[in-house]
Amino acid sequence: MRISASQIVATDILPTILSEIHTQEPDIQIEVVATDETDNLLRREADIALRMYQTTPLDVIAKKVTEIELGIYGAHSYLECINMPPATSNLIDHDLIGCDRSELIIDGMRQMGYEITRDVFKFRSDDQVVCWQMVLAGFGIRFNQVVIGDAGSRVQRIAPAMPMGTMPIWLAAHTGLKINSRVRYVFDVLYARIHKLH
Repeated sequence: MRISASQIVATDILPTILSEIHTQEPDIQIEVVATDETDNLLRREADIALRMYQTTPLDVIAKKVTEIELGIYGAHSYLECINMPPATSNLIDHDLIGCDRSELIIDGMRQMGYEITRDVFKFRSDDQVVCWQMVLAGFGIRFNQVVIGDAGSRVQRIAPAMPMGTMPIWLAAHTGLKINSRVRYVFDVLYARIHKLH
């Protein structure tokens, strides 16, 4: 079973779910492609894909799982170093960690009223796991899914009263899902477990 998911989802959300699947169905071999690139289900580069957008090709089944709340987080060590209360709502006052080529965070911050460019980020990488590790190391603050951020003992949510929006999660699979019982089983378990995350 080949599953494609973003790096942060593959690192922080999938392991527990896939371990449960393995316990229930030990004969299913699982392969995870941790990438933020789009895998083509039609070419069978993945059996199931977890995506943050709706896929539209024919011969692909797509089902919206949930909307994951977003928050912005900083390490306790960072907040102590800058002596700034975590309730501070002016995000520009912080050392921001953002994407290099991706416009995702820039677009999101513009919707919040911040007219910024990539130069506002003190650290940039398109690798989500690297960026989150920089947060944990105390470099600055970054957006992340609340279900991941709130589980971290080394970080604190910044401006928790400030709405940061949500991120959709979609499950997609080739239409062969209908006739492959193992793919259907994994698809259904992923849907049920991720749906509870919101």
